Amino acid sequence: MSISTGNWFEYLREEVLTEGLRDIGLPEVIIDFIEEGMPNAPEKSKMYAGNYWKEHRLGNPGYIDSTQQNWLSFMERNFEDQIQLPRATHSPVQARTITPYTIDGMVREPTTRVQYDDETIEQNKKIAFVADNIKQAWAKPAGTWRKTFMKAVKALSKAGLPSEKVEVVKDELQRNMLAQWRIYWGRYNELFSWLNDEPTNYELIKGDDIDNAYNTAMQDLENREDPDNILYVFDGSDDIIEDGSYWYNLGVSNCSVEGERMGHCGSDTRGVLVSLRKRQGKRKASSSYVTMTWGAAEDTLYQIKGRSNDAPPMEMWDHIEWFIRNKGISSVQETGEHSNDQEGFQEMIGYLQGRNRDVNFTGAVDEARNSRGDRRGYQRLRRRKFKHLRRTVGTRRSRRRLLFRTNER
Repeated sequence: MSISTGNWFEYLREEVLTEGLRDIGLPEVIIDFIEEGMPNAPEKSKMYAGNYWKEHRLGNPGYIDSTQQNWLSFMERNFEDQIQLPRATHSPVQARTITPYTIDGMVREPTTRVQYDDETIEQNKKIAFVADNIKQAWAKPAGTWRKTFMKAVKALSKAGLPSEKVEVVKDELQRNMLAQWRIYWGRYNELFSWLNDEPTNYELIKGDDIDNAYNTAMQDLENREDPDNILYVFDGSDDIIEDGSYWYNLGVSNCSVEGERMGHCGSDTRGVLVSLRKRQGKRKASSSYVTMTWGAAEDTLYQIKGRSNDAPPMEMWDHIEWFIRNKGISSVQETGEHSNDQEGFQEMIGYLQGRNRDVNFTGAVDEARNSRGDRRGYQRLRRRKFKHLRRTVGTRRSRRRLLFRTNER
């Protein structure tokens, strides 16, 4: 193969064969809408929006029927001397062969009806055909509309209708198409905004149908975190904990995402929710391990819950203790409410109280204070429950890291 031939094929691959938004058969008005609505999105994301519009259908039969009847009513209003709607909804539109009882909306006195000549009847048949053809188009995928509409306008023009009438039909078709497009865009608006915000997001939905893609986008948006809401990262700078976990302030008293992650209600009106979180591997979304209700103004923790309202695992107690110590907590009111894990809460509260003697603990604390309130009780508990881990892990810090990992699910 010669160099020139090789260059030609390279040109074909890179230029001619590269399909873009304007190459997939969309109306210009739709293309312009996508370009304006997704200015920062890569071309493949814009094409995704356009291609799924081409597959889009109006929906349930009742809505399709309503759209079809509205169209036929428009045609009858504008061509009442030429066509007549059938009594049966699904019968074809009839071309008039004789003048109607009303001419241009006015009743003749006395009423006189005149037979149309052959040329006029033929023109009326073409109008009726266009009316029927567009009616059927509304039940088909949106990608077929553009050609059907263009053919309809061309047929009316070739039938000899006044250009003003043809333009009225053309404008009505575009108005209807844009109305349906806006419904489609509104339905998936969050998905298209998500694709526009981050070019690499397309790779997360590549190959998925649009409903699955929408769910992926919504899940990512719901799990998105504001870096300004990160209260502290356990990166080892405190010389105690180094596991990459972090306290995150949700800033609300109700969060369905946190509730779903943790298997609890995710709601407490007494304060804002804070979550102990960690990112696993290359996952974009973090995982939650502890949810607390924080009344910052009262310097109070109202709830400290692990998954399914159980007490948080002991490898996370130091994370909670850090929060109490560094956020000026003066009162902890966790009582084990909504939980069947009373023993676990007693053990946790006992440990926390033993480390924070100046903090007021209420609820299921007294028993914990007596039995496990000091460091020695805590160490005995660790030896009993995690003896097999202690054999394999040397340092205190590495042991804590391993314990944390065993809790990840």
